[in-house]
Amino acid sequence: MSEIYSPPNSLIQDNNSIELTFSSLGIWRKVYLVLNWLFVLLIIFVGNMSVFFEVAEGKTASPLYFLSAISLIYVIWAHTAIIGRRVTQLRVLCFIQIIPFLNPIGAIILWAISSTSKTEIQGSQE
Repeated sequence: MSEIYSPPNSLIQDNNSIELTFSSLGIWRKVYLVLNWLFVLLIIFVGNMSVFFEVAEGKTASPLYFLSAISLIYVIWAHTAIIGRRVTQLRVLCFIQIIPFLNPIGAIILWAISSTSKTEIQGSQE
């Protein structure tokens, strides 16, 4: 996967450091992060809308609150790991995609992101 994407020349500063910002990410990592955030916002919106209908009927709070909290924590973790190019955390997130979530496509995407991050880090250290 690292052959498909090469980091932009503006990414490397002072020949020793990487600019760790959202703007220095490649387009596919940006798209992945934006889609993650949109999905979490959708879960939170649907969870809050269902509470209004359940309160009117006298029911308790929806389990979507729990799902909203877990997905928000997960997306914040993935966001900081991708922007910070933390390869180990990205590999742990890849493992989490496989075992509890049973999501091999998400695991492959995170593995590709971690491989690209590893290549960027190695390129900046040379």
